[in-house]
Amino acid sequence: MYEFDRRSRPRADTSIEEFTNLGHRATLSEVEGELLKLLGAQPGTRVVITSSREEALATALRGLITRHPNLPLQLDEASPRTWKGSAHQLVGGKGTNANFGESAIHAIVWADYETGEIRPIKDCEGPIILDLGWAPGRVQWADIPPADISIIAGASIGGPKASAALVLAPGIGIDPLIHGGSEQYGLRGGEIDDLVIWRLSGALHHLKASTEATQQEAIRKVTAFAIPELKNVGLELIETEYQLVPGQWMMRIPGISASALAIACEARGAFISPAASCAGEADHGPAALEARGWSPEEALEVILFTLDHQTRQEDLKKGIEIIENEIKRLAGN
Repeated sequence: MYEFDRRSRPRADTSIEEFTNLGHRATLSEVEGELLKLLGAQPGTRVVITSSREEALATALRGLITRHPNLPLQLDEASPRTWKGSAHQLVGGKGTNANFGESAIHAIVWADYETGEIRPIKDCEGPIILDLGWAPGRVQWADIPPADISIIAGASIGGPKASAALVLAPGIGIDPLIHGGSEQYGLRGGEIDDLVIWRLSGALHHLKASTEATQQEAIRKVTAFAIPELKNVGLELIETEYQLVPGQWMMRIPGISASALAIACEARGAFISPAASCAGEADHGPAALEARGWSPEEALEVILFTLDHQTRQEDLKKGIEIIENEIKRLAGN
């Protein structure tokens, strides 16, 4: 498989085997400790491992809403629809349209999951929930902005999709989403599966295997190679005013849906992904693009490419040949 989407693969598929072969054993507290080291966290910072990014978000939202009942909730207009759905369920009639600058609970996706764009953090008054998106392991940890609560998706560091980390800054208290258990500072009502812990440990082991500078230079080289080659076979690069997560960028073929191209390419051995979350079932493309005036049809043509420091140029060449052939076939040429 020639992979142009390395967000949750392949490290999540191989990390547990490699980790076990090295003779390592992993515990929940060790995973928490490794994350704290990577983040350069201050003393008193707590890490809570959850079974999904959605659980982490719901826990953070519910916990802060309970502690700050008089504060409105502010969501960026380009927030993913899953965020908006969770927020509306949790806040009821409280509303999610507070303005930046006013006192509110601010929920922000820093590195957009659908576009790879890194959004500047505006001045906010009130507690901040910051989902780091695809930044962990790609952006230098020291450059990640501080927040009261940070969310790290397991897939963003090469771990399983069914995992995430909730990082609570010193002094931040929240109430649990589910009562009944005392795990992880009393904030979870049940245990985390041992396989999830081991896969997260394996992913963190990979992150430590090479320096950030080495990883980012490798990502820069394969990105600089891939974009011109993809342009040559007919894909249009989507320009953006925002900084992009290293190794991520958007392209499209006008008139061909990203889902159709992804399915066709995967059948031939090249793995690409539509930018839109759940694009195979969705009627809308990335929320950030539609917020800028893109039509749903145009936004659903967008592909999010994601390479990492393990991507090889020779694999990209073979994969791009497949993409070119499938573009021609779908276009009727």
